[in-house]
Amino acid sequence: MKEWILVTGGAGYIGTNVVNLLARAGENVIVVDNFSNCVRSHIDTVCKLHKGRVVVKAVDLLDDYEMKKIFEKFHIKTVVHLAGKKYVSESETKRDAYYKNNILATDKLLSLISNYGVGNLVFSSSITVYGNAKTVPVDESAPFQPISYYAETKVEGEKMIKSWTNHTKGAGAGILRLANPVGAGPFMLGDENLSGMKAVVPYLVDCVLDGKSITINGNTHATKDGTAIRDYVHVEDIAASFVAACVLDKNGMEVFNIGRGGEGYSVLDLVKTIEDVIGTPLTVEFGPRRDGDVSVFVANNKKMIKGLQVTPTKDLTEMVKSQYEFSKNLRQEK
Repeated sequence: MKEWILVTGGAGYIGTNVVNLLARAGENVIVVDNFSNCVRSHIDTVCKLHKGRVVVKAVDLLDDYEMKKIFEKFHIKTVVHLAGKKYVSESETKRDAYYKNNILATDKLLSLISNYGVGNLVFSSSITVYGNAKTVPVDESAPFQPISYYAETKVEGEKMIKSWTNHTKGAGAGILRLANPVGAGPFMLGDENLSGMKAVVPYLVDCVLDGKSITINGNTHATKDGTAIRDYVHVEDIAASFVAACVLDKNGMEVFNIGRGGEGYSVLDLVKTIEDVIGTPLTVEFGPRRDGDVSVFVANNKKMIKGLQVTPTKDLTEMVKSQYEFSKNLRQEK
């Protein structure tokens, strides 16, 4: 019987890159996405590249009837759960939507997995579950300290999955706690969303391309240049981690930080690299430091490298170059 990997949120930024790698590895993939925050063109590109290997279903995870039909029709061996709302600031003002899409949808998916005997799950979590970690780089043993509702939904998702593995014989789950994804994968598989919200690197690149000045929140951090340091990792390295987690022989639940690690990059590192890549200076101003803003947050990725056998391959210059090419390509298309 033909086996399939189901990827929820597979038409999104990370999802399209994961689906592309899975199909390239010879897997048959079902994409489930409600297209509430992503354009159709990226997953259509992946389908054309891998004719017959990728099936797309425009279905919401909360639609019990349609989801049940998918599990009845396809012999699913693994579920990669990427679907969900992802913006920290938005989560504080739209808690009901984040509860439904991140917590309730995960609960429903776990019920389907249990009912149809799927024993392998890979879940997209976030390093935001650590909050203001006391020790940096932070490793997987650090306690949960979520400081946003988005992070709380990821913590709750992890707890539900832990319960599922504890009560389901032979079940295995890989929890991937992602650092900040950057760049675009092959075939211009980048972060084009419908919300208009942007992560810091695409925002800075767009500022250069549009000739806009930027304001950096705080230059009084106890860092090399006074600006906050974070962990950024190329989306292709993230996708490779998901593919590796699909075939990992998991005993219960295994947790992995997915980041570049090292010393991280400051906001001014981002600015300088973007200026070097594009060849245009950014006009930078400094505003007040945000309350509760952590000076340094970097993930310990040793378990990722050893357990998943995935080592991040792209440095900040390569991340910025791919983001620049993607952003420039979007402008040309429009």
